[in-house]
Amino acid sequence: MDSSAWLLFAAGVAIGIAITFIFLTILYLFRLFVFKYVPPSNRDCTWSEVFHTPQEAIDAGFDPKDILSIKNGRVVYTPPPSVYGCHANPKFLVVLTNPPYCTFDDGIVGEEIQSGSGIYKIDTDEFVRAENCVPKSEQKVSTGRPFIPAS
Repeated sequence: MDSSAWLLFAAGVAIGIAITFIFLTILYLFRLFVFKYVPPSNRDCTWSEVFHTPQEAIDAGFDPKDILSIKNGRVVYTPPPSVYGCHANPKFLVVLTNPPYCTFDDGIVGEEIQSGSGIYKIDTDEFVRAENCVPKSEQKVSTGRPFIPAS
């Protein structure tokens, strides 16, 4: 083979590589065939792509320790993603007026009966009304604070 044949061969290989690259790029961009399970991107979730209440997230299997934190005596909720392909947006921090769990009077744990209600079940038939875990007047308990249960 002379040098022009090698040049044509090299050009053919280069064109083949370019066509293959373009073909694979199109498959990747549209998530087809082997790229079907590749997430679109590592982007922040929008508000419509997260669990809006802690109870929704806990019911979906998230650990309270991973989505709730206590800052300055208030419970802060970081909404986790409800869809695949995005991650929790750090801008979405929700300060809960009525956290899902409170500890009253030295260890009595209360769980909110409905998200945002401010009514906490402490026994099978006893309830406490509280705002940010501070019991309202004339309750069975006198003090309270936010609580995040262990899983």
